Amino acid sequence: MIEQLEGMADPEFATQWVIMGLLVLLLIWKCWPDVKGALNHWRNRENKKESLEATVKRHDKEITEINDKLGRDYAALNRIEKAMRAQKKSMEESLEEREILMKGLLACLKGLQELGTNGVTKEAQGEIEAYINKQAHEPRQDEND
Repeated sequence: MIEQLEGMADPEFATQWVIMGLLVLLLIWKCWPDVKGALNHWRNRENKKESLEATVKRHDKEITEINDKLGRDYAALNRIEKAMRAQKKSMEESLEEREILMKGLLACLKGLQELGTNGVTKEAQGEIEAYINKQAHEPRQDEND
């Protein structure tokens, strides 16, 4: 087989090609760690970029979910505040109504006393007047809010 090759190419040319092949293999063997390191560095950089993109997408989704929850919470707070204002108004009206009823009851008791009924009516009148007096000197809760 070598005899067949000798006829095709000159032995010096074949020797040069074998030496060149060996040099290329030696060069690849010596440079491989640097090439492998560069490829690994590039791969790690791409992985970090993909990881950062995934993290940004995840954070964007979480921010959207938080904003949605805040919107629902603000709506609930607004409903609660509206209900509290309505309740406060109702309480104020109720207090005024009870005060009018108390004064009317006091007037009825005084009218009964003028007709000559004493005893229990005098006690009730005293209790109602004491209560009205006490309420007049206590600060109202809506003044403290």
